Amino acid sequence: MQHIKIAAMTAVVLTGALCIFSCSDSSRTHEGITLESYSYDGFACLNPDSAYVGESPVYLRATGRGVIPVAIGEADITVLRDSLQIIAGVDLSQDGKVLLRRTSEYSPVEVVDTLGIETDSFEENELSVVLMTPRVIVWRSFSAGYTAGAAHGRYSTTYLNYSIDDNRILGVYDLLRPNTKSELEELVRDQLKDNRSLLVPVDQITLPANFEITADGLNFIYGIYEIAPYAAGEIVVNLDYYALSDILVPEMLEMLTGRDEKGDASRPKPATTPI
Repeated sequence: MQHIKIAAMTAVVLTGALCIFSCSDSSRTHEGITLESYSYDGFACLNPDSAYVGESPVYLRATGRGVIPVAIGEADITVLRDSLQIIAGVDLSQDGKVLLRRTSEYSPVEVVDTLGIETDSFEENELSVVLMTPRVIVWRSFSAGYTAGAAHGRYSTTYLNYSIDDNRILGVYDLLRPNTKSELEELVRDQLKDNRSLLVPVDQITLPANFEITADGLNFIYGIYEIAPYAAGEIVVNLDYYALSDILVPEMLEMLTGRDEKGDASRPKPATTPI
């Protein structure tokens, strides 16, 4: 695994601020869930083959913060932790250091003296918990950046939906009844049909891989340039659980809403404030 070592101003490697805390809020009833927070602030170096690199190295300011699970009951959460670190672009080493993962934009670099560095380029990331119920946790990774000389900045939002019951990351097809993909696609297309910024014919739009479980339904997120120009931004299609009640697997509908197909039982109140 290749990483970028981020210097904390004059240090060789940035040591992130790691703080372990437990979600003990009684209103959330999340026994056995422990999260740790991290942060970093330093510099990275653009790859030499970048269009924005001349004879001298080009640095960018790299900052970020996030929360990641330490324990969820007695489950083995190795895959979950690794996946969260990937979407956040970091690696939390066992000795408490925060390392940025190598990307197509940045090469491994050790910066010893950063006092003379001036740069308008930056990259930032925030990994947060945006939904937590007794059965589901949803993380959001938001990244934004700008490279000096570029026409505009860049940003992206990625969600990871995790089932506490099954100790697994949920894909959209895990939620669907058999043979309902086309029905769901039609619901999504119906929401997009009046969007005049689309670059793709609406009848050719398929389900995005990126989706978010919310307290009220599912959000499907199309990234910039995925189906529309940069100026249109990320396009989000919201579908509530009522519209999805005939599409979702009954067990999943109950897990996500706290009620069965008949609407019995009350839905548990989720934590919707980002952690």
